Amino acid sequence: MIKKKMRCLIFLVIAIVALISFCHKPLPVPKPVTLLQPPDAMTLRQQIVQLCWCGVSEATGYNIQISKKSNFSSPIVDSVLTDTLLTIELTDAKYFWRVRAQSRDSVWGEWSETWSFRIERYRVVSSIKTYGYAHDVFVDDPYAYIADGQAGLTIVDIEEPSSPTFVANIMDTTHEAWGVVVEEDYAYVAYGSMELWIVDVSDLDSLYVIGSLSYPTPASGYDICVRDSLDYIAAMSQFIIASIADPRYPDLLFQDLFPANVRGVALIDSFALIACEQLGIYIYNIQNPRNANIVAWFDTPGNARDVFCQDSFAFVADGSEGLIVVNIKDKRTPTLVTTLDLPGYARKISIVDNWLYIALGDSGLGVIDITNPKAPKLEAIVKTGYAYSVFATEDYIYVACGRDGLKIIKKEGK
Repeated sequence: MIKKKMRCLIFLVIAIVALISFCHKPLPVPKPVTLLQPPDAMTLRQQIVQLCWCGVSEATGYNIQISKKSNFSSPIVDSVLTDTLLTIELTDAKYFWRVRAQSRDSVWGEWSETWSFRIERYRVVSSIKTYGYAHDVFVDDPYAYIADGQAGLTIVDIEEPSSPTFVANIMDTTHEAWGVVVEEDYAYVAYGSMELWIVDVSDLDSLYVIGSLSYPTPASGYDICVRDSLDYIAAMSQFIIASIADPRYPDLLFQDLFPANVRGVALIDSFALIACEQLGIYIYNIQNPRNANIVAWFDTPGNARDVFCQDSFAFVADGSEGLIVVNIKDKRTPTLVTTLDLPGYARKISIVDNWLYIALGDSGLGVIDITNPKAPKLEAIVKTGYAYSVFATEDYIYVACGRDGLKIIKKEGK
């Protein structure tokens, strides 16, 4: 009797399983998606990208993933859409993307192929090895003037940026050129451990030193600003102001000593800001150049290597601490606005409109959107070799790259 009941129970279970299998067939799986645009491995010159793919029959949605990693371990986009395209704004980098479809029964299909694209709005269009070690660059079209280390001052014709050519050079092999600025017919070079060179560049076939200034205390000149016949020099342990009303006879007006390297100098209104490595930045009132005086000090977290002023803000290249933004609307009470962590070692800054270009040592060139100075946004990193200094124009960026010479980068797109 018990065996008979067991057989009946087994038959019942089999019947139930068969009935369930018959009534619950597997739900249909959508076909894989076919990607359309942009084509695989394409390089794009614009920041706004439109991704599109073929629609799948009876699909009700699509899952799109975009990642900087090919395994999609940390996608920057993981969205579900009903459309077959996505328009997105991205910064310069290489990206991977894929899409899968969802059926009306909420079943996901297989992923499409993985395609990639690269956004590259900043492209190295040329490079030229200089005679020495390129520390700084200043552009006055159609020439780039390079503080070329022990090779002195090197001048390069950049009328055609894709094919720069040497024009002239002048050197004193006992010293080393670190900084350069050009105004009218003269190049002002922070040169060596003893002097400022003033080079007449009105005739590039016959460069000659028209004047020089020996520092009161031996030091290495690093950075120079020129305004209204005055020369402001960041010179290792000194901040110097000299009159260059007569370039043949530069005249020392002011000298201040520091216990740290004075690396960068910037001017705004009647004030000078100097970058003093581990001491941060100092603000001088220079209304009376012979009697300049410190009105404020701001200690940055890293080593302040350069400072650039725009509107009410000071932008500081702060070594390993990246970019520091300081509010200097009231020059006597500078306040921290924000910091931006960056790869490499922040050394020098150039700003054009709302774009900040920063030399980042072995990480190359950084491109930062400062439309909102309170929230600067890293847009691109361009590999250049070791970037010491940078000078930007509207269309091109010039990078002094030490032993690699001068690199010229074109801004390709918006």
